[in-house]
Amino acid sequence: MSSTIKVNNIQNLAGDNSGIDLSTNDQIILKTNATSALTIDSNQAVAMAGGATVAGTLGVTGVLTSNGGAVFNEGGADVDFRVESNGQANMLFVDGGNDTVSFQPNSGNLAIKAGRVDSTNNVRLEAGGTTSTYLEYRGYLGHQFYVDTSEAMRIDSSGNVLVGTTSAG
Repeated sequence: MSSTIKVNNIQNLAGDNSGIDLSTNDQIILKTNATSALTIDSNQAVAMAGGATVAGTLGVTGVLTSNGGAVFNEGGADVDFRVESNGQANMLFVDGGNDTVSFQPNSGNLAIKAGRVDSTNNVRLEAGGTTSTYLEYRGYLGHQFYVDTSEAMRIDSSGNVLVGTTSAG
């Protein structure tokens, strides 16, 4: 023996029009104060009004779309953020502990890093995916060229081109 109870709406007794609305075809709508807070449609798509807080891990297997802004690591914790591409595990890498941003750092070709690797607010182009041969720009020092971790040439803040030395004179 089976029993079926059919309802269109389930409301609380406080009279504030909060409850579950089942009157729309193929939808479940949770309402607060007569306003749709959460809707689940026949495709199992979920629409939420307001915000959502996830205490654990949120997995998204489809496309994540934002019609507003996005903030990651609002609390400023020492955590990293990365974006993978088809062939790169760290195509875009934000190092939370060192305050740097890298593009394609594991490619073996060219890495672009920006941030405060050594508290100088520099921008660095690394050749060959290594840290030993690079071009670095430091706003207050000018351009510096390194080969095998040794400075080979510099254009200082006065525009002087210095080869094999770090100061004009």
